Amino acid sequence: MGLFGAILRFFSSSPLVHDVTQPELVDEQAEHLAIDFSQRREAMAVEAMDELSSPEVKPTLSKAPTAALEYDSGTVDAEDLLELETTLLTHTDVNVIEHDSVDHLGNHLSKAVVLGDIPQEVEFS
Repeated sequence: MGLFGAILRFFSSSPLVHDVTQPELVDEQAEHLAIDFSQRREAMAVEAMDELSSPEVKPTLSKAPTAALEYDSGTVDAEDLLELETTLLTHTDVNVIEHDSVDHLGNHLSKAVVLGDIPQEVEFS
């Protein structure tokens, strides 16, 4: 209340603020949930203690490794996302190049010099 309230309290004999106690609300569902939680926690603790005290050794199963999925990390426009496509497209073949013949590629390694420990040509039989 500030300065005015302090002055008023100084000159008055009764307090300005009356303590009003509100009845405490009882939430039955919260009590029920708290009881369920404590029962589940107790059951988990008993199960864990039983598991730790049992002499049996249970084997652990390891998951088989899965291969990483290929994905297209290209850019996309908002209009492309809003188009309704009638056929489902797969983007797994984005960077695949098929060559029927390697003749058109040229022989770009014909002038390459082999550097290393072997001075003559190696033939594989």
